[in-house]
Amino acid sequence: MPKIITEDMIEQAAIKALQERHNYTVLNCMTEDPDTLPDGTGRKDKKQVVLPDVMLESLCLILSILVYTFFSRMFDLMLPPVAKHSIVVA
Repeated sequence: MPKIITEDMIEQAAIKALQERHNYTVLNCMTEDPDTLPDGTGRKDKKQVVLPDVMLESLCLILSILVYTFFSRMFDLMLPPVAKHSIVVA
């Protein structure tokens, strides 16, 4: 008899992999009645798939990393190289 693999099994495996391998935060939105809100997400209805607060927080983090990387590289390009054992006297 063949083993049956359900859509739920695939989804659960994907969620587990994202959580364990890539440090994703998992939010279980399950409610007894599928149409019941609030479900802990802050969304207006169950059809809303983008969570505005989570998206804004993630975009702010990405932006701060990009800004830091940009300015770090700019300073590296602008400042003269310093020898490993040079002494700086002020």
